[in-house]
Amino acid sequence: MLLHPEFGPWIALRGALLLDVPTSAARPAAGFDPCTGCHERPCIAACPTAAVSVSGWSAESCAAYRVAETGRCDDGCHARLACVYGRAHRYPSDAIAYHQRRARAVMERVLAGRRDSDPPRS
Repeated sequence: MLLHPEFGPWIALRGALLLDVPTSAARPAAGFDPCTGCHERPCIAACPTAAVSVSGWSAESCAAYRVAETGRCDDGCHARLACVYGRAHRYPSDAIAYHQRRARAVMERVLAGRRDSDPPRS
């Protein structure tokens, strides 16, 4: 999960640019670690699967929970919605739901692929 100093968790990476030349640019998030100074930590309490903790975010726990049953967190990531940073930049509800459904579909395919390639257990 990414957190930006101004936008909080309401940023997303939709692509990557690969260059074969050196570049330099301002890094507004360099050294930004908001979670250590956040004493409320509403994101931890909001996550229904405890994928968010003081030590970080477990993508594996989140994905396993979300694909276990239809509808889980499809309306939005509860931890992200609870984050105190960047609330003014929160996406509209329909956009959040759209991206959550798309992310869930990817999680389902990835986890299905892992299960198909896992060695049989005895």
